[in-house]
Amino acid sequence: MIRFCVFGAFLLFLVASPVSAGFYPNASAIPPDLRRNATENAWNAFLNFTGCHAGMKVDGLYKIKQYFQHFGYIPQTLPGNFSDDFDDILKNAVEMYQRNFKLNITGELDELTLQHVVIPRCGVPDVVNGTSTMLNGGRRRTYEWQLRCCWEDRRF
Repeated sequence: MIRFCVFGAFLLFLVASPVSAGFYPNASAIPPDLRRNATENAWNAFLNFTGCHAGMKVDGLYKIKQYFQHFGYIPQTLPGNFSDDFDDILKNAVEMYQRNFKLNITGELDELTLQHVVIPRCGVPDVVNGTSTMLNGGRRRTYEWQLRCCWEDRRF
């Protein structure tokens, strides 16, 4: 009985609480501060680095180094105050990233690599302690379990 009363009070709270919802006839009617483009993400600025390669110095390149460090391509043991130089550390990180995602291994920030980098993803590192956590193109194993009823089929 107490559960029913608690559930009823909770349901009444949900129904009685004010809900702020706006309905707009089309997407262009949504105010800009409420509009969020699903295709934009925090890493879209990385597309400006298309064509960068070893030896170049580009403003903001340190941010992509932070990205690669976050996902394990640059060891956490290195200090996080990166420069804007495309150095060997970044080149090795890009090559490892390209290898993990089966992209053309160029060591450069080419268009295909950067298009893959800006895809939204979870924050779990791909490389932990120098070892890739991703499938390396090997045979994928699938497991099947046969589900059975926990009771016998009895005829009455």
